[in-house]
Amino acid sequence: MKNRYRLLFVLGIGLVAAIGLTVAFSLLNPTPSRKIVMSTGPEGSAYAQYAEEYRKHLAKNGIELELRSSGGARENLDRLQVANSDVDLAFITMG
Repeated sequence: MKNRYRLLFVLGIGLVAAIGLTVAFSLLNPTPSRKIVMSTGPEGSAYAQYAEEYRKHLAKNGIELELRSSGGARENLDRLQVANSDVDLAFITMG
């Protein structure tokens, strides 16, 4: 009888742990995004051309790269600094 209660106790603890981990993973969403937004520069610029290369390489690994053209490095930096911007990365040059 004692072994039976011990088994039920261990199974109960395991069930509570499994439920806790499931809830934690669903709330925290630890997997990285498969989509990245990049601010590039004017269309036809070197920044835009490099970004296209990045898009091709990332697509091979199942990552979508959305490109946003901009006026250049200054605008790219501004987009990165805005708190509610959805831009994840950008090309910038600073002296």
